[in-house]
Amino acid sequence: FGDIGSSVLYDVAIIDENNIWAVGEIMIRDSSINGYSTYNAVHWDGVKWELKRIYLFSNCSAVDYPALKSVFAFDEDHIAITTGGAVAWIDSKMNIKIDCSIQPLLTGAINKLWGSSSNDLYAVGNGGNIAHWDGVSWKKIESGTNKHFTDIWGGFSKKNNEYQIITVCWSDIAIEPEIISIKDKKTIVLEKKNIGWDVYGVWFIPDRRYYVTGNGIYEKISLNDKLWKNGPLDITRYATPGVRGSDKNNVFICGAYGEVLHFNGLTWKSYIKEIGTNSGAYGKIAVKESIAVAVGSNNAKAIILMLSK
Repeated sequence: FGDIGSSVLYDVAIIDENNIWAVGEIMIRDSSINGYSTYNAVHWDGVKWELKRIYLFSNCSAVDYPALKSVFAFDEDHIAITTGGAVAWIDSKMNIKIDCSIQPLLTGAINKLWGSSSNDLYAVGNGGNIAHWDGVSWKKIESGTNKHFTDIWGGFSKKNNEYQIITVCWSDIAIEPEIISIKDKKTIVLEKKNIGWDVYGVWFIPDRRYYVTGNGIYEKISLNDKLWKNGPLDITRYATPGVRGSDKNNVFICGAYGEVLHFNGLTWKSYIKEIGTNSGAYGKIAVKESIAVAVGSNNAKAIILMLSK
């Protein structure tokens, strides 16, 4: 997607096989005064992808159609999106509700959203940002760091009868990644010293399997176990910032040069020879049942990859 300038998709959310949203910034050449128009989303209706312009001009956005950094969908009428400086909600009829109230809490741009419901949403981002929406207001969660959070995931632990929420961050000053859990609106450092390289992605099934990815792929079965890093070139030689799955035998990881990895419960398989890119990368991936969708950019164009059984 995109035919002028540089286009990219930053995130994707799957509602079902006929309803998928990808967000970012796409430039399309036209006869307008600027010579192009900016689109900030693409929607899949089960037949085709359609470019969308989500209008978000407000007190916290001076741009009519700003780039969107993340999307998280609870259902077709409760979809959360962020410009990086504000959060908005859209529904199936494209009604838009912009929320600027998070802005005073931010020390840097929001990079990722995750929640258990539309009344329980977390936003993480640069400068140590963590904020929580309870359905009424945003509250800042002190992270104890000024590093950059790039991903967050959560799941319900039947063993402990509570949600486990984990986020990852890195520093642009030195290689000092951290894996942090959020519990009772407080943060706990799970790992800081035993990771050799930066991490950007996290996904897990509580009490069954945990993955952290980036410049290396780390895995463990229990939070009490030590993290394990694959040996050099064991699975892939490329950076892999995106990781999601639907079960421990259906895990996808994506990254640089169009790398896409799949774990079937026994072995890993790389699809880079079939679907690799010349110079781009997939940054994020979403998985639901038998569908996986990765997004990113290649040769200044935004790209989407759909995989299904």
